[in-house]
Amino acid sequence: RALSEVDLFIEQGEFVSIMGPSGCGKTTLLNIIGLLDSYNEGLFVFNADNVSELKEKEKLQVRKEKIGFVFQNFNLIDDLTVSENMELPLHYLGYAAKERRQRVLEVLDLLEMGHGRDFFPYQLSGGQQQKVAVGRAIIAKPSIILADEPTGNLDSTQGNEIMEMLS
Repeated sequence: RALSEVDLFIEQGEFVSIMGPSGCGKTTLLNIIGLLDSYNEGLFVFNADNVSELKEKEKLQVRKEKIGFVFQNFNLIDDLTVSENMELPLHYLGYAAKERRQRVLEVLDLLEMGHGRDFFPYQLSGGQQQKVAVGRAIIAKPSIILADEPTGNLDSTQGNEIMEMLS
């Protein structure tokens, strides 16, 4: 078993850290909360809705609309620009092109990354890639942001910037 007897309640607006040794199930728990992984038993309530028995298509809709992810390895798409990477969640949610571009510009401004909007991920430093990953996570204003070691590969200054953006 990856996880056993997990009982977790998170209030709206809370900032929660899950800590533990390597291999203890932190990423698995995040993947379950993010509806990416399945679990065998128990009840899972998200935004007052029981998501325990949702079909995969319904889980996908909840993920698209309500969950922002910052993955440990960024998961940026190499052949898309910074703007295109950040625009993806909005595209999947059906935003019009003009709205997508406007929201991307707003978030790039927040991240102080406007100068790099046409860069590709490989042209960015690790800290800049992490900023783009955070931008992609927050762009659709999700109910929850799940971040797997969002500052793990950054220096303390970059790490503090990322945590400030997430908060």
